[in-house]
Amino acid sequence: MTATWARGAAARPWRAVQAALVLAVLALVGTVPVVIAPTRHPTAYWWLTAGAVIAVSAVLIQLVFGWDARMARSRRWCAVVGLFASAALGGASIAVGDPPSITGHYPMISAGVLAMVLMVFRGAPWLAWGCFAGIGAAELVAARLLGFTGWVGIAYPVALGVTFLAISATAVLLQWVRNDFVQLTGRRREAADRTRTARASRSRRSERIERLLAQSGPLLRRVAAELPLTDADLREVRLLELGLRDGIRGAVLDDPDLAAAVRVAREREITVTLLDDGGSAALGERQKRAVLRTVTSVVVDELAVLPAGRLTARVLPPGREPVAVVTVEPDGEPLYRWAVSADGTAAPTTSG
Repeated sequence: MTATWARGAAARPWRAVQAALVLAVLALVGTVPVVIAPTRHPTAYWWLTAGAVIAVSAVLIQLVFGWDARMARSRRWCAVVGLFASAALGGASIAVGDPPSITGHYPMISAGVLAMVLMVFRGAPWLAWGCFAGIGAAELVAARLLGFTGWVGIAYPVALGVTFLAISATAVLLQWVRNDFVQLTGRRREAADRTRTARASRSRRSERIERLLAQSGPLLRRVAAELPLTDADLREVRLLELGLRDGIRGAVLDDPDLAAAVRVAREREITVTLLDDGGSAALGERQKRAVLRTVTSVVVDELAVLPAGRLTARVLPPGREPVAVVTVEPDGEPLYRWAVSADGTAAPTTSG
C-alpha cells in the first residue's frame, strides 16, 4: 500500500514537469533560427546545430516520458549517448562555423545540463555526474586541440558545470527528504488502516455475539429453569454450535445475510462448511470487500435453490488465484464450483 501511494504521489507533480518540458523543447527548437550566424561553412554549421538540438531534445523526452527505474541498462545508456552526441555536434558546429560568439548555443548547453539534472531526479545520479565529467573533459580537450582560448574554451565545464553540480547535489538531498516523507506518510496511512481494520473486526465480533445471544437466549433460559430439552432444543444447540464454528473457521465470511441463509439451509439438513485460509488479508480493502460481497451473494443464491446436498465456501491461502471457491454438491448430481477472482468476479466451473 505504501508503494502504491508513493507512486501516485510522485505521478501527480510529474505531469506538470511533462507539460513544462514540452514548452521547454518548443522554446529550445525556436532558438535555432536566432543562433548567431557563423563566419564560415554556414550549411554544415546549421545542420550540426540542428542535430545537437534534436539529440538533446530526444534525451529530455526520454527522461520525462519514457524513463523507468526498472528499465534495462541499454535504454539508460541511450540517454548518455544522446547527451554526448548533442555535445559533440554542438562543439563541431562551433568549430566548423567559427561564430563570433557562442551565446546562441547557451540554451542548447543548458538543455544538456537540464537533462543531467533530470537523470539525478530519476534515480541515476552517478550516470549524470559521469556524463558531466566526460563531456566537460572532452570539451576542454577539444578546445585545446582546436585552439579555442578564453571563455569559449571553458564556458561549458565552468559556468554551467557549477550550476549542474549545485542543482544535482540539492536534488539528491531533496530526494532523500522526499523518500523519508513518503515512508513516514505511508506508515501513518498503514497505521490508520490497521486501526480501521481492528475497529471493524471488533464491530463484527460484537454483532456476532449479539446475534448468538439472541439465538441462544431462549434455550439458556430453559436450561436455567431446569426444563427438559426437547428434540427441537437439541437441534437448536447443534445449529448454534455450527454457527460458532463458522465464526472460528470462516471468520472473514461472517456476514448476517450469509449466516441467516446458512442457518435456514442447515435446518433443511444441507451440509454447509465455511473456511477462511487467509487469502483475503493479502488484498486491498476494496478488493477484499468485492470478493466477500461476491462470495456472500453466490452462497445465498445457491443455498436458496439447493434442495439437498453439500456446499463449501472457502477463501484460499494468500497468493492463490482464484481467491475464493464455492463448491456445490447437489445430491445425485455432478458437483460444480464458483471461482471468485481478486476483482470480485465469479466464474462457474463444472466437474464430474
